[in-house]
Amino acid sequence: MSDKKEKVNKEVEELKTQVIELEDKWKRSMADYHNFKKRAEQDRDSLISFANMVLIKNLIPVIDNLQLASKHTEDVGIKMISTQFEEILKTEGVTKVEAIDKDFDANTMEAVEKDGEEGLDKKAIVTEVTKDGYVFQDKIIRPAQVVVTYK
Repeated sequence: MSDKKEKVNKEVEELKTQVIELEDKWKRSMADYHNFKKRAEQDRDSLISFANMVLIKNLIPVIDNLQLASKHTEDVGIKMISTQFEEILKTEGVTKVEAIDKDFDANTMEAVEKDGEEGLDKKAIVTEVTKDGYVFQDKIIRPAQVVVTYK
């Protein structure tokens, strides 16, 4: 009888060990699944963001032309379209690089013209923007093209 009891106890212990091992594997599988799910969502979001950035980058020359046209015409329709275009970009997270009367920043601006002479004691100040720069989700889509004056 004791042999039988020992055998049953041994089987119970083995089954308990198997249950613990299977439970551990199940928990690991669930954690792997959740990590995979998060990674897939991040990849999808990154892909959407990249696609949006490419589209916006392709639309910037159109915005430039609309802004130029609205400066040189009295046509209310063109001015309305230009304003509407800018508002749509703003709602999608696109912002203009603020440059006028700011210190020159080579990370967000490109100097197309310089006034005055450079020097250690002089500051490079942006006095004119020839083309607006744009930022989308903390990434520079296009640097602002500016005129820099050394003061």
